[in-house]
Amino acid sequence: MIKKPSLFSILVLFILMILIVTMFSGCVIDSSIVKYNDLEDKRGVSSIVLNLDKVKDKYILKIYLVGENSSFVKRECILELSIYDKNNNCLYYKNTFINLDEFKNLSYGSGIILTIEKKDIKKTSSNIGRLSVDFTYDDGKTVWIDMPITLSNSEKKEDITKKPNTDVCYMSYTWEHKGKTHYMDLYIPKYLYDYYKSKKREYILDYSYYILDPYDDWYLNRIIQKIDEICKENSYDELDKINLVISFVQQLPYTSDKVSTGYDEYPRYPIETLVDYGGDCEDTSILTAALLKQMGYDVALIRFPNHMGVGISLNSISGYYFEYSGKRYFYVETTNSGWRIGELPDELKYEKAEIYPITEKPIYLWDWKGYLYDEYAEITVNIKNAGNLAGEIKVYCAFDAGNGYVYNPVESSPITLKPGEEKKIKLRINIPHNKYTRLIVGLVDTNTNKLVDVKYSEFFNT
Repeated sequence: MIKKPSLFSILVLFILMILIVTMFSGCVIDSSIVKYNDLEDKRGVSSIVLNLDKVKDKYILKIYLVGENSSFVKRECILELSIYDKNNNCLYYKNTFINLDEFKNLSYGSGIILTIEKKDIKKTSSNIGRLSVDFTYDDGKTVWIDMPITLSNSEKKEDITKKPNTDVCYMSYTWEHKGKTHYMDLYIPKYLYDYYKSKKREYILDYSYYILDPYDDWYLNRIIQKIDEICKENSYDELDKINLVISFVQQLPYTSDKVSTGYDEYPRYPIETLVDYGGDCEDTSILTAALLKQMGYDVALIRFPNHMGVGISLNSISGYYFEYSGKRYFYVETTNSGWRIGELPDELKYEKAEIYPITEKPIYLWDWKGYLYDEYAEITVNIKNAGNLAGEIKVYCAFDAGNGYVYNPVESSPITLKPGEEKKIKLRINIPHNKYTRLIVGLVDTNTNKLVDVKYSEFFNT
């Protein structure tokens, strides 16, 4: 005869289960269970636990709503369930109302059960996606959770020898704003982090390249939704919201590229900075600008010779600003807590700054090779437009004569490049004899006739 478990033993088992979930930090290995923490919630819900079981023709989703002072929360809510592939295409959507009757006999092991028929999920070429669950409670509070999911009904035949990576990176952030402590927990899909980690670093002057990549837009939007919730709970206005985002990034630890990556210069994409829990001035500026742009603001990167910050175009703000195309971009320092919009560190007040607005534009990725012959040098330049607008540029080449002068400058004819288009340009330049010099190769904006990027060879004797 099998003895039924007592209510006390069930409660102990449930508490153990919650403790195990809360112990996760860094990358969560078992991605079938996802927990949501909202430490600022004063209306009952402190945790949500999702458990996803996969059977032959369906997914079974169990939802546990856990309260601070009770095992489960008896609350009505509207639940929106969505499934996306890794390209953010919506494959499944369901909207349902959860009433109080669903909770009457709720105990550990049952939960609220929802079934997703695999045949109802649109087919996709992706084997990895995400399950998105949004709860809107009767008081208007919205909570969201994302978790990875394997899309087993994809049109693309799955390679059974290669297991898809469905891990998530659990990140917990705490920071101060307006005398209050705020919290934010994020479950960042590891495939998203791996995607950016594997991308080639492009060492260009315009780091807006790292912001305009669209692959992480959906997740950055999720973060802004979390920011919106905090603002609603604390009655923050729009300026408070901007400062909340800035203070969130400012609290991330400063880490030099050399120490954290082994490279002297290693610009990070926003998702990398979030998972790596910090970065240098370029990394935190890129993250800040990406989040503010996601909120709809006109922002720019402000590049100094040895530092980078952010500019935001706002009305009714005073302080230091940088003007570009008739707009005032007020300076935002991102590397230390406490800096306000319009405050500029003293050591930067006399430094030359370059302004790079985060707008639709061409962005040129390029490299070059040169060969020296008896009387001339042959230069080959490979250019790709990685931006989102077509552009027109010229290739410039000269030998350095020192003090701002050059020998034998040459230019190509104007080159038009569509977004994503690549071209190869060759130039021939006469060599100055008996000189200690170097080659200067650059790109010239055809509208302003100014160099927009430049690279150099080592010095040599001709």
